[in-house]
Amino acid sequence: MQLMERAIVRSGLELRHTEGFNPHPKIATSPALSLGIASRAEYLLFYHWGPVPEEALAKLNQGLMEGLEVHSIVPRGEIEKSRFLQPRQAVYSVVLPPGLSEEQGESPEGLAGRVSSLVRHFDGEHPEGGNGCLLAEHRGLSELQVGEGDSHLLQFAMEFHPANGPAPKLRDFLGKALELSEDAVSCLLITRLEIRL
Repeated sequence: MQLMERAIVRSGLELRHTEGFNPHPKIATSPALSLGIASRAEYLLFYHWGPVPEEALAKLNQGLMEGLEVHSIVPRGEIEKSRFLQPRQAVYSVVLPPGLSEEQGESPEGLAGRVSSLVRHFDGEHPEGGNGCLLAEHRGLSELQVGEGDSHLLQFAMEFHPANGPAPKLRDFLGKALELSEDAVSCLLITRLEIRL
């Protein structure tokens, strides 16, 4: 938050601030991630006085460290406020670090088989459409598919919808679904790839 706030200030954007004794910029971010989960997709909601200048994106990126980049600035009027505060979906990938299966006493073939079984489980016929899984702990998960390459296990989308109840914790879900030990689950490389508003 501090990094982005300072980059915005350096860019010359005229942010709106809270009122009161200790004013600070009005900024909101995408949902927080659990410790150890990476992300390639985040959004930052900020309030600006007047139209955003055309050169704002370039100036904003000049104030950021290497490896961190803002891809676009979208006026809030084009996206409903509620969808900013609560995104519709997030897409994640799960990667198996090289050598993990041997370290954990896990057969690569056995793990690959469980991944395939899980995907087939989700691909079953569902009377109302969507994924074929009816288990409560899998509610909100969709688009489950085997990843690409030797070390890529899974890619899936997670719904953010109040009617579905709280979203499952990613590591808990993966541990139960793939029958992995806590040590093995803690070594999985999980990345948020996309946020769908």
